[in-house]
Amino acid sequence: METLQGKRTYIIAALAAIVTLVKYLGYIDEDLFQMLLGLLGAGGVATMAAKVNRIDKKMILVLFLLLIPVGLSAQATPISKLAWDMNAPTLADANGYTYKYYPDNATTGIALTAVTCTGTASPFQCEVSYPAFTPGSHTLFLTATNIAGESPKQTSPFAFVFVVTPGTPFNIHTK
Repeated sequence: METLQGKRTYIIAALAAIVTLVKYLGYIDEDLFQMLLGLLGAGGVATMAAKVNRIDKKMILVLFLLLIPVGLSAQATPISKLAWDMNAPTLADANGYTYKYYPDNATTGIALTAVTCTGTASPFQCEVSYPAFTPGSHTLFLTATNIAGESPKQTSPFAFVFVVTPGTPFNIHTK
């Protein structure tokens, strides 16, 4: 361990960069990427904690907050688009599929309407206006269907927080 003295933080930062590159190149999915970043973030916090005697405690707090991975939930509003990549033989096939979403672990899917897929080669980029959700945390699974049947759901649900604009204040008065 003495040979790694003072180098552990740099090693963890380099590993985080490698994991990000591997994700960018498409070798790992979002779930594994988030898990690995979480583990590396925890390792980074541990190496920073070892330096408490040499660094101001406020600096440790700032570094800890910077190393916490970004939340796993995306934010969506009524004007957001739900987007995904779709493997299909042609763009016409991707646009011809019926897409269903399964909100909050529902067993029955709901068809998405007005899905638009674009691109010149598979995987094609598809998007649709977000379906209506109540404000708060939600999950959904997505499937594609054609004449041969419905695709399996992805292995883990897409998690997001649906945020709506607050209503307009009214009955303004002095009390």
